[in-house]
Amino acid sequence: MSKLFAHLLTSKPGTGQLVTRPVPSDLCGLSYREIARRAIRRGVPFVVCGFVREGGHAKGRVIVVNPRVNTDPGKDSILVSGDELILLCCCNPDVASLR
Repeated sequence: MSKLFAHLLTSKPGTGQLVTRPVPSDLCGLSYREIARRAIRRGVPFVVCGFVREGGHAKGRVIVVNPRVNTDPGKDSILVSGDELILLCCCNPDVASLR
């Protein structure tokens, strides 16, 4: 497991990295599940691992990795403007390919 984390923390070209990218405006209104499904079906070179959203003053930012069903926020959460996707990728991900 330590090798996995070391790999993710490396910034060498070609290594897998976790990055965040804003949800494109034309994907707002879709659920996390729908966006992740698009990524799989289109064979994009990244994995949608979760999302980040503002939780209000008391909560701050809420980070949701590998969302579950029947939870809030979760797999069926509708993503909105200001949310960010958490992506695992080896190159600069083009989230526009999910449109």
